[in-house]
Amino acid sequence: LVIWLGVEITRLTQAPRTWLLLLVALFLAPGYLLATTQVYPDLLSGLVLAVVIVRLMVVERNGPSGIWSSVVTGALLFAFVWLDDKNMVIGILVGTVAALVARRRGATDREVIVLAGLVLLGVVGVAAFNVYAYGRVLGPTQVLAPFTSDSLTRMVALVFDRRHGILVQNPATLLGLVGAARWWRRAPWSVTVGVAALAAALVGNASLVGGMNGGSFVGRYEWEALP
Repeated sequence: LVIWLGVEITRLTQAPRTWLLLLVALFLAPGYLLATTQVYPDLLSGLVLAVVIVRLMVVERNGPSGIWSSVVTGALLFAFVWLDDKNMVIGILVGTVAALVARRRGATDREVIVLAGLVLLGVVGVAAFNVYAYGRVLGPTQVLAPFTSDSLTRMVALVFDRRHGILVQNPATLLGLVGAARWWRRAPWSVTVGVAALAAALVGNASLVGGMNGGSFVGRYEWEALP
């Protein structure tokens, strides 16, 4: 997925392949290597989402590239919502914007239907499974409560905690924020939905039942937002 993300970025920026090697090197940083040893789906979800966002930027900049491109993007989002219950909300958000952007850039009805249909199929499948297995749409432990004091505290800590916050664990995140700001005028829909997805990921993780009981974070909760 890191290599795929690099390929999508070179498609977007028309940069030489050297940048692909630099991106791969960035993901070999100690923080990333440590995160990849965990069985939780956060880092994997973040990589899938990053690939989708950059593909959306390519469509917004260059126009859609056919039915198979819609199939690939839809399949990525289908897999994304199955990786974690909280991804359903993000998948609906990103899938809706992706369909709208593709339509605005001249995609056919078939391409839009395929993209949106795969996302919808994934969300409905996860929701149906959760209702059947656990009796609740968001699964056994997920309760989205973004406006409680505990959740807001955890959400801020996911970013700024002095030992385990995302900016402390991997300061290269700041480069990503600078890049998002620089690219906003060139791909406003994609960058905006990317930032919204990042916020939604932090809200979802900060809403985990039990949280860390007010203590420092073990560090995995914010990794979906990082890529």
